[in-house]
Amino acid sequence: MSNVNGTVWGAIGTRAVAHQEPDAEVRRTLDNLPVLSWRGLPDGSRDFFNLRWHEYTGLSPAQAHGSGWYVTVHPEDVTAVGERWLSWLRRAARADRGTSAAIRR
Repeated sequence: MSNVNGTVWGAIGTRAVAHQEPDAEVRRTLDNLPVLSWRGLPDGSRDFFNLRWHEYTGLSPAQAHGSGWYVTVHPEDVTAVGERWLSWLRRAARADRGTSAAIRR
């Protein structure tokens, strides 16, 4: 799902809450969701991952920031995920149309 500024929020298992800047309350909420959630920026990079995402993948915030998160996508899904993400960005479309990818630990 994306907000009016083009910031995309994603989640595996449910829809995440879109918010311009994740303040402490939003971060706390996202950290307590029983899903992996993140925020994607219009340039395709990611700048926020919830605590569950970091616990599941084993990546630190510094390792995941920007495009570092790509190492968590299963090799067989990387091309499809990358193409879908670029398509969303090019069309400035809402990302809540869904795609699936295996996330590796």
